[in-house]
Amino acid sequence: MPLAPIFRRTPSLRTRVAFATAIGAAIVVTIVGTIVWIGITNDRLERLDRRLDEAAGFAVPFVPRGLDQIPPSPNDQDVVITVRRGDQVRSNSDVVLPRQNSDYATTEVDGIRYRVRTVELSYPEATTLEVGATYDDTIADTNNLHRRVLVICALAVGAAAFLGWALATFAVRPFRRLAAQTRQIEAGDKAPDVEIGGATEAVEIGEAIKGLLERIWTEQERTQAALASARDFAAVSAHELRTPLTAMRVYPELEVSLAPSPTCIIIGLPAGLRLAVDNAIANAVKHGGATRVQLSAVSSRDGVEIAVDDNGSGVPKAERSEVFERFKRGSTASHSGSGLGLALVAQQAELHGGTASLANSPLGGARLVLSLPAPH
Repeated sequence: MPLAPIFRRTPSLRTRVAFATAIGAAIVVTIVGTIVWIGITNDRLERLDRRLDEAAGFAVPFVPRGLDQIPPSPNDQDVVITVRRGDQVRSNSDVVLPRQNSDYATTEVDGIRYRVRTVELSYPEATTLEVGATYDDTIADTNNLHRRVLVICALAVGAAAFLGWALATFAVRPFRRLAAQTRQIEAGDKAPDVEIGGATEAVEIGEAIKGLLERIWTEQERTQAALASARDFAAVSAHELRTPLTAMRVYPELEVSLAPSPTCIIIGLPAGLRLAVDNAIANAVKHGGATRVQLSAVSSRDGVEIAVDDNGSGVPKAERSEVFERFKRGSTASHSGSGLGLALVAQQAELHGGTASLANSPLGGARLVLSLPAPH
């Protein structure tokens, strides 16, 4: 497998949390480890200096008697003691410590490092006492402790990364459940009830996805309704081609009037609204036997009502709902038909977000009311 696609992959949330935890732990461990590292170095050096102080304090009272009279220190018999008095230099071993310019110093003799404590004595006059101890053992002990600090720091960073990975595993469980539920959704399925618990962020994402799926499902229903409307229109358009003008030519005695009204604003499909009005007029003429049809429109804050009144036979009250169903005809219909005219009117009203209803007309026949909502 090529390496480039692998490195281009976005790391998982668990990996990011583990990496961030390791980085944070490394920073903290580095700071603490540095402090401990320096503390160990200083502590070991101070311990050695205290040894030299004790050895020097034990030897000082014996210096006036001569170097041969200085007994070994009861607590540290391995120290090297060098006494200088003028040009005379005496040492208790084959090692002679070089003169130092400070109270505490580190020097090297024959390839061996020594830590030296220098004491200037007032008596005998011009006498210097130098007490030294090998420094290599202290350095080895210090390095051993330093290695332990490094191991502990590395283990701490590794443990922090592992804990970050483990905690992130629990944290991403709600997201994994959400992904599993989303994968189970098939095309055309109704928007499922996404149930997500746990972290607040997971709940928010779950609610957002649920809302998205509900909106998609709503739009699918609207699309399917529009497609059904188009299919119905194509299926029945051959049966409903007569317009009011055709009805007027077939029925020369038909009187069509438009009631004057203020300008009404409607947001909709002109062809669909024209189809609804045409079918209402044609239904009044063909099936109601009307000789007079009056169209009016009233605008209000709630919307627009288009009324088609006629002086025909009307529609019985008990049948006013079912005649809007497809292939349903009223009992007073005088001509044969398909039963789709008023169904198309109701369909167009629904597509425009409104309703269609029947009532008694002041002209004595039926009043068809097309109620459309106000534009937003």
